Amino acid sequence: MYGPAWSVDLVAALLLSTVAYCSVRLTFLLVTRRPGRRDFHVIHVVMGSVMAAMVLNIVQLGPNGAWRVVFTSFAGWFLWRSVSVVRISSSARQAVHESNHVVTSVAMVAMFTGGMVMHGGSMAAMPGMAGMTGEPGWFLPAAVFFALALAGYGIWNVALIVTMSAPALSVHQGCASSSSVRVPSSRSSSYASVAAPRVALCCDVAMAVSMVYMFAWVH
Repeated sequence: MYGPAWSVDLVAALLLSTVAYCSVRLTFLLVTRRPGRRDFHVIHVVMGSVMAAMVLNIVQLGPNGAWRVVFTSFAGWFLWRSVSVVRISSSARQAVHESNHVVTSVAMVAMFTGGMVMHGGSMAAMPGMAGMTGEPGWFLPAAVFFALALAGYGIWNVALIVTMSAPALSVHQGCASSSSVRVPSSRSSSYASVAAPRVALCCDVAMAVSMVYMFAWVH
């Protein structure tokens, strides 16, 4: 089964736009030393680049084993962040946001463990992986699980974008302390310009949408 060419181009454009924005934002934060979650931008740049390469099927960015190590490391980092948030601040919303990146990282590990490759919008396992032809038996249920989980995260993030103020979103993302929720209105706009919390959540949504698309073509 093959996805429509326009859908492949659309997802690739979404991923590359996210990579471009996060690269610029990360550079800006490093140069100006302003507050912000650099780890969010790093994972979006790495994950977006790898996913775009898979969707377009134009280049293989290194061996699967190396990427399993990379995304396992990302998963471990954000899992530690999630646990730390719960222990220190008991912020369920922030913990959920951290766990979002745990799930996306584990999903990438699953992709590379299954040896998947994209073919014009259709994803399948690379033949010969671990002595098998076709995808491992565990992969289809895993793809369904990750697609549903990421769709849920995407909807959650869209709801936050629509309903929460910029300072509150910054706290939700771990960019500031809880006192930032009560900053005076005269400072709200300037703080939002530093943390760009809504755009950061839009990047999370873009990652979720793109990954759901990729898992939807598993066969």
